[in-house]
Amino acid sequence: MLMNSKKFGLLIEAMVKERRIPYMDAVLKYCEENDIDTSTVGPLINKSLKEKIQMEAEKLNLIEKSSTACLPLWRVMNVTGYILLLSCILLPILMTILNIMLK
Repeated sequence: MLMNSKKFGLLIEAMVKERRIPYMDAVLKYCEENDIDTSTVGPLINKSLKEKIQMEAEKLNLIEKSSTACLPLWRVMNVTGYILLLSCILLPILMTILNIMLK
């Protein structure tokens, strides 16, 4: 079967749910059961699967916790959205402070 990262991710997700095993173990088990060299599956691991594996590894202290720990909202926002959000929040506060100071 021709495999792409989407199909691989779905297979691993199914294994995790059915067998109740961690993502790392599911990838290794899949490789073992299908006689696949683990060093060749890197390109098949999509962003979502990589993040889940990373979170598991961090919880197990196998790797250092990522320094980009922040709210998901801030991570996905682009610069324009970030600036817009700041201006919507900070501008009214700054205007209030200026009005109080000018009185």
